[in-house]
Amino acid sequence: KHFIVAALFVVSITACKKSEDGPTTTEILSSSKWQLKQLTLEAPLGSLPADITLTTFKPCELDDVIEFKTGGSFSCVENKNICAAGTNNGLMYSLHDGTWALSNGDSVLTIVKGFNQPGFKFSKKTTTEIQLYQQQKNYLDQLVRYTYVLKAVE
Repeated sequence: KHFIVAALFVVSITACKKSEDGPTTTEILSSSKWQLKQLTLEAPLGSLPADITLTTFKPCELDDVIEFKTGGSFSCVENKNICAAGTNNGLMYSLHDGTWALSNGDSVLTIVKGFNQPGFKFSKKTTTEIQLYQQQKNYLDQLVRYTYVLKAVE
């Protein structure tokens, strides 16, 4: 009788612990559709990030709908504000019909389409906002960081 009570207690603690941990990265990514909210550039690394959203993306690219589908397929489709044919050059749009995967303990997101395989690290991930960043050297051989902020739209 004591064993059953102890077993139920352990199961209830484990169940509570699991719900406190929150959703997994896969659940966060696939639970919503996303849109690019902001792109910042930190150049050189450690400096104040500059918002380069509107100088990098056209309004018709900013309303694209991004989807990380369960099973690993990736899509990015135009929404209400449609770019003129052949002019949508957004990074996520160029990866439409690709695949996505997580690695390094769910800390790295890789989206693959053909030879284009950008890897992003997470700096924030909630059910309403994701922040992904990439670090690379610029033309001055300085390490810079691009941070993409995605907001949940559904």
